[in-house]
Amino acid sequence: MNLQGTIVAFLVSQSSWGLLYIVGSTSIIRNPLVMLAAGVIFIPGFAILLRKLLPSVYEDNLGTHKRNWFFYMCCLFSWSCVIDLVLCLESLGYIDGYMDFYLESGEPYFITSFGIYINMWDAVIHYILYLTIIYKYDNKQDYRSYGIYWLGSMLAGMFVLTIGAIVGSYGNDLHPAMFLNIPYIILPFCALVYLLRLPRDENSPVQEYPPAELRSKSIGAFDILVILGLIASTVIGFVRGLASLGSPFPMIVHYVKEYEPYLSDPTKFGALHCLFNFVYCLPAQVMLIYALVKGGGKWADDLSTILSGAMAQGVFFHALAAISSLTPLEFRVVSNVEFFLVLNALIVLVSHFAMFRLKQKKNEHLKFQ
Repeated sequence: MNLQGTIVAFLVSQSSWGLLYIVGSTSIIRNPLVMLAAGVIFIPGFAILLRKLLPSVYEDNLGTHKRNWFFYMCCLFSWSCVIDLVLCLESLGYIDGYMDFYLESGEPYFITSFGIYINMWDAVIHYILYLTIIYKYDNKQDYRSYGIYWLGSMLAGMFVLTIGAIVGSYGNDLHPAMFLNIPYIILPFCALVYLLRLPRDENSPVQEYPPAELRSKSIGAFDILVILGLIASTVIGFVRGLASLGSPFPMIVHYVKEYEPYLSDPTKFGALHCLFNFVYCLPAQVMLIYALVKGGGKWADDLSTILSGAMAQGVFFHALAAISSLTPLEFRVVSNVEFFLVLNALIVLVSHFAMFRLKQKKNEHLKFQ
């Protein structure tokens, strides 16, 4: 068991606390251009430090290993997760003096309910995923599914964050520090190509069935329940998508007014989450329904994993921001809160059940491909 990369990435990421406290105590950092320059220096600086601490070629009892850019990206992004944790805690008032300068003159939308919960997700879920991938990479274990799940989550979050910052109410209060998000937009797309080209782990246990029995197992009761769930989730996503586009249709107006006023929030984060689902997740859900009925193979496995990651993060920050006391009362979900939370929880569960079932189907059919 090789823990070198995991331990180094963890320790380097925790150094953010001291660095941010020192930087935050200097007055010059409050200048937006200085803030951008500091970020431009620190991000590659930490990348170089990680490269020095974790050589690209090393040997252990398992043999000779090579680390590539994806490994170092996960190490660097784990450092950013701790920064997001500090931003989250400072926004909630649990700590003070670390990043108040950034919330004022860097990315002020992080102080909104959406900003707090997206940082919370990054600081906890993404952090765990990065350390898991680093550990599995160093121990020559399969990390492909973990990476693809992270990709779905990351792409969904960055879409809402970057577009919302520009088109929402914070569009007239943008600062140069926003450009520090560029690596977190470009690198996930590079990671998408890299991960999809990785060989799959075909060493997982495969349950063998005779071909006739395999056909009889193609559609079961659980499959039907998942398909019905995906259909319901698609209908809900369609209604929300129309609402995010400002449809004047009476049913849509009634839904927004009575069940989800957060879609009218001027920050646009809620509306953009639903628009993302409308444009990208709805077609994916239709394709997964087809895969459950006809059998989709390996592409359905990857698509369901990406969709599950996107749904998990998107619903987390959307649902909690919609009921948060930090959201203005007129846009906050105050009635039917239990219904709203259960509905969103079911949307996440359905996507994960579909992922689980399609992975099973892939393994069942693996011996007969």
